[in-house]
Formats: sequence, structure tokens, C-alpha cells
Amino acid sequence: MLKTTSLEREVSLDVQMRIMSEYVHRLKGMGTSKWEAYKENKESINNTIRFLREQLARYKDRRLKFGLFYLAPHSTRMDIIVIRHLDHMPLNEAFRRLRLELEKRRCILEKYNASCQQPHASASLSSIVINNKLMMYTILSMFLGCMIIFC
Repeated sequence: MLKTTSLEREVSLDVQMRIMSEYVHRLKGMGTSKWEAYKENKESINNTIRFLREQLARYKDRRLKFGLFYLAPHSTRMDIIVIRHLDHMPLNEAFRRLRLELEKRRCILEKYNASCQQPHASASLSSIVINNKLMMYTILSMFLGCMIIFC
């Protein structure tokens, strides 16, 4: 028995997701959203789609972390094309490009993480303004409610 690779599982899930999305889109176009059976099973359909998206996101994150393959949907049929540098350039050049891309990603991720850790003064100021407005609206609505009840 052969074990499938994570790339094969990701491609299979992606194709299944595309087929399912196309099928659901066609059914909605035929007016199935008004059917009683659809309304009863709508939650399970949405849960299945959400589960498939979460699985795909895990595979994609793992694949993009290493940066060896890129997946692109086929333009005419329900299939996926695997794109990689090793297919169209010499090995040394391909590995050099992979290292450069991984370094770029690492730098971008470090900058993003550094910017998320430092709170911005304008962000805290805007949250104070929003909280003050919310409190004013709450007090005003309570005052108007009392006026309506007692007058």
C-alpha cells in the first residue's frame, strides 16, 4: 500500500473543494436555497466547506513555509498545476532563487511581527474615542428611555 504525499493530499483536497464549490454554485443558481431539504442541511454543508478550507489552509501554510512548490488552478479543467523553479532553470540557479525567496519571506515576517508587538499611540487613542462615543450613546439612550417611560 502506498502512502500519499502531503502535496498530493493538498492537490486532491483543492480539486474536491473546487468541484464542490462549482456544484453548490450551480445548485444555488437553480433555486435550491428555497428548498426545505437545503434549509435543513445548510449548516452541515457550510461545516463541510469550512472543514475543507481549514485543511487546505494547513497544507498551504506548510507548503509555503518551505517555498518549494506553487500551485495554480488549470485554466480549462478541474486540475492543479504544480509550478517550481526546478522545472525551468538549472539546479544551482533554482536553489539560489529559493534561498532568496525564503530570506525575503523571513524578513517580511520579522517586520510584521515587530510592528504587531508595538502598540501605536493612534490606535489606543482611537479606541478611547470609540469607547467614549459608545458610553455617550448608551447614556443618551438610557435618558431617552426614561423620558419616554416617565413622561
